[in-house]
Amino acid sequence: MTILTYAVQSMEVEDKRDIRENMIRDKIKLKTSERYTWNRLRRTPPVPQWNQAHPTEAGFFLDFIKPFHKSRLVWELEAEYTTYKGGQIDADPLQRPAVITFDTNLIEQPTLFDSEKRPITTTAGEFVEGIVERIPLVDYSIRKNLPADPKWLQTHLGATNKEAIRIRGLNWEPHTLLLASVSAGEFVTENRSQYTEYNLKILADPRTWYIDVWNRGTVELIQVNDPIYIGKKIWTQKPIMLGRAEKRTPVEDPYPLDKEGRAIRSYLNPGENAIRPDELVKLRFQVQPAKSFRDLPLA
Repeated sequence: MTILTYAVQSMEVEDKRDIRENMIRDKIKLKTSERYTWNRLRRTPPVPQWNQAHPTEAGFFLDFIKPFHKSRLVWELEAEYTTYKGGQIDADPLQRPAVITFDTNLIEQPTLFDSEKRPITTTAGEFVEGIVERIPLVDYSIRKNLPADPKWLQTHLGATNKEAIRIRGLNWEPHTLLLASVSAGEFVTENRSQYTEYNLKILADPRTWYIDVWNRGTVELIQVNDPIYIGKKIWTQKPIMLGRAEKRTPVEDPYPLDKEGRAIRSYLNPGENAIRPDELVKLRFQVQPAKSFRDLPLA
């Protein structure tokens, strides 16, 4: 199933005062090894493709082809080239590229960090609750025709991108994209292709979708003797106690902990910067699952 002969028999040129109206029309004759449908032939090289540059005249791009089926194996084509490189809607709805648009918005999220990632506290070192950060997000909308409901519909909702992904010329690092929602319409048939239009919403946050919190709690880890095995030490949780020995009471609010889960009793400073940030430990959690966004119809 090949093109046996292919020849440009003539080239007609229109060279006008307004170069935007210039045009080249090639008349092509070809012969195939067996009977082709036009839908199949127009995708077979060396038949010119939409937007393809003219083979000999620079600055001209294929605008359309007018085919003539002369006999079972013989076709004659009129290929018209213009100075504009533009898009044509593919006759096959499943071959049309994804349409990607975006919007931006600010969402509100409680935070214990300032813009420099320092703790937000009073001058006495008490963490201030109820502060809201306004986070800028890029909200991508992707529209793409698919032949069937894909497998990723069962696995990728709510997931972040496992690897770096490029969208509209911008690179997004791992875990900066979140597949927020998916919708689809009914299945329809166009040019013998059955498809359904899918719409995806992807939220992009350059800070990543990890969750950062200060390592705080009301209990700490201590070592005690194992009640079963003599001479063995085990770790256990114990309420964090503050105050003098005779009047020690458990803390009511979360208290800073070190990496080993023990209370940090030297984290305070008097004055405006009441907390030593270098004494605090920040924890990072990956709450959303990570999936390959290369499975998604982004092209």
